Amino acid sequence: MSRDHLGSVAKQNEVLYNSYSAEDNINASPHLKHQQIKDLYLTLVNNVFDKAKVNTEQPEILDLGSGDGSVTLPFLALGAKVTAVDISSEQLKNLTKNCKEYENMFSSHCTDVVDYLQNSNEKFDVIVINSFLHHIPDYMSLIQQCLPHLNPHGQFFSFQDPLRYDTLSSFNRRYSRYSYLSWRVFQGDFWGGYSRMMRRRRGVLLDDCVEDNAEYHVTRNGVDQDAIARLLKSNHFNVRTVKYFATQSALFQFLGYKARCANMFSIVAQKTD
Repeated sequence: MSRDHLGSVAKQNEVLYNSYSAEDNINASPHLKHQQIKDLYLTLVNNVFDKAKVNTEQPEILDLGSGDGSVTLPFLALGAKVTAVDISSEQLKNLTKNCKEYENMFSSHCTDVVDYLQNSNEKFDVIVINSFLHHIPDYMSLIQQCLPHLNPHGQFFSFQDPLRYDTLSSFNRRYSRYSYLSWRVFQGDFWGGYSRMMRRRRGVLLDDCVEDNAEYHVTRNGVDQDAIARLLKSNHFNVRTVKYFATQSALFQFLGYKARCANMFSIVAQKTD
């Protein structure tokens, strides 16, 4: 994929997320909306932080695609230093406001994450990518570029990305789809959203559609959790994949959680040398 196309995708992500209010972001984001998912995230954050504390007094965290900081604040509250990177100036404005009480432990960069990784020599104890891998075309390359920025025994931590679709059971695939549609019907522009979904399912992605460029996973079969695990293991990481269920609808979230469905994943990986 060309650098020009990657830049176009980044620009359209910037346009889309600059237009989101905090309420819009939460409404469309199950990991910010439902307590079961927030509890899981906080458990993983604490585990990652505790492992980092073994090797340093104050862990340094790099949060790529940080958004407004709703999922970054737990690391700051635990006592970590956080560097946040996001292309959306509006999201970073909200992030800076949300992190005001931690201003001595927090810094931010408004830029494309790939540009930041290529132009920075900083190293970190943990690199966090939360609800972001599925927004970019070449997530494997991004992960590879993250690895030189980790200290010895550093950790890579991703959360809230869709499992590769063909690894889901037929029930999980259907349940996830119906869950989304049950929520989408009440969000306005139902037919526009439905037509985009059906077009994407046919593999048709429009270069000038900001929604398409923010949701690459719908045309490339989700995010390949197994390929990510293989990449990290080949670079001497211990890897744990955590699978769970997430959807926008509160009712379907509750039922899916009770039925132990899974359509999302988190990767927690630590360098062994």
